[in-house]
Amino acid sequence: MLRTIECEAAVFGCRTVEAHPTNKGGAPDPDLLLPAPGIDHLLRLLPPERWAVVSPYDQRSACDRFGLADLPEPGIVVQTTDDRATDYHRAAAALGADPMFCLALEDHADGVASALQAGLKVIGVATSCDAADLAAADMVIPSLLSLHVVGLHPVVVFEVDAMPTLGTFRPGTRSKRR
Repeated sequence: MLRTIECEAAVFGCRTVEAHPTNKGGAPDPDLLLPAPGIDHLLRLLPPERWAVVSPYDQRSACDRFGLADLPEPGIVVQTTDDRATDYHRAAAALGADPMFCLALEDHADGVASALQAGLKVIGVATSCDAADLAAADMVIPSLLSLHVVGLHPVVVFEVDAMPTLGTFRPGTRSKRR
């Protein structure tokens, strides 16, 4: 079953680049960076002016990491501070979008809470923690592989597959989970 999401822009707070383990059970190698599953098809379809990254890295370091993972460089990187809700506001402003018409993708409960506090729609991506931990999000998906860009003009249109009945949401409205 497909669900439709429309937004002006997307803000990625979820892990987009991962350090790959050197061997089974080994520590991740910070020099061997891979794209998170599903992120490559999203970023190759989204125009750079329609997405941003909220990251612990500065612009140059984040771009280097994306390059090492063979991903398009983010045009906008908002380096995280102690006030993540403000970070999401800054990302929306840098995109020239109203936060209530932006979609945040988050893989941690604190990021979900921050994006919601900033007024963004939020999809929880259950790759780094359990879906139950992301329950405050408007929608939870198992990975970015469930999210597809299907339109870009005048708004970005995503379709989400493999979803339970959580409803369809539109920018500026808050849907209730059933």
